[in-house]
Amino acid sequence: MWMEGRWISPTFLRTLQGKATFLCLTAGSTASLIFAELGYGSYLYVFWILLILATTPYQIYQYRNGYQQTSPPDL
Repeated sequence: MWMEGRWISPTFLRTLQGKATFLCLTAGSTASLIFAELGYGSYLYVFWILLILATTPYQIYQYRNGYQQTSPPDL
């Protein structure tokens, strides 16, 4: 994938996606705990919204490039 004139490998994107998912899971669970402590337990959907936001961009990238493989394409 070309971005700003340089090649970004799918492996790098997967690593970035893993980190983004982890951060959103952490932020979502923390937000859920805070909401529960404040008595807003019904707002746990914030966790799911953050998770969806974390996983959507890479899924769109894979869909546009037409493959669902785990190994990087041959260059």
